[in-house]
Amino acid sequence: PLVGVMIEVPAAVYLARDTWINSVWFGHDYRRGTLDVANYLKYDLYHQRKDRETREALGLARGNDFFHGLINKVSYRYAIGNFTLEPRWKSEWRWQSRGILSTEQERVLTEILGFLLQFPVLNRTTVQSGVEYTFANDFRDDVNDFNGLAVAVQLGNVNEYLGYVLTTQIGLKVDRRDFKEQESDTTTEGFITMYAGLGK
Repeated sequence: PLVGVMIEVPAAVYLARDTWINSVWFGHDYRRGTLDVANYLKYDLYHQRKDRETREALGLARGNDFFHGLINKVSYRYAIGNFTLEPRWKSEWRWQSRGILSTEQERVLTEILGFLLQFPVLNRTTVQSGVEYTFANDFRDDVNDFNGLAVAVQLGNVNEYLGYVLTTQIGLKVDRRDFKEQESDTTTEGFITMYAGLGK
């Protein structure tokens, strides 16, 4: 028997029903030794084909919607004995005529500073931990502004089975967000992931 989950989503959040989408994307990756730099720019234009009266009756998007996105990332890895350290920085600028789950325009700058530490505990098992500080600024609505701090640790194992390479990860993450005009929120997540790939 087939088992499924149905999630009802209001029609107003369907951004691309019966819509022409024009998308332009530019990207640049630079790698020198263990230094990684990445820059991505994307522009999407949505043109709804239905007439205005039909759009309003169905709660669809406006005639034209847009999305601008800019991402810059830098990371650097270096080894000290069996330990691997990786400081990283990511900047994300997002400007869109409506959000994924709302009809309000969004213009948000998010800055993320992080630090990863990895070391082996067995031949095929490693421990990875990290801390991440996030600063989010919504230029249109201060309610969504927040500073966040996330701490995570995971145990990873890579093994071979019947010609496949099995990767298993078990971990825990604690994420706290202090909003500018809302109460603080703390989330704790435990996770187990397993995936298989072809061996050599």
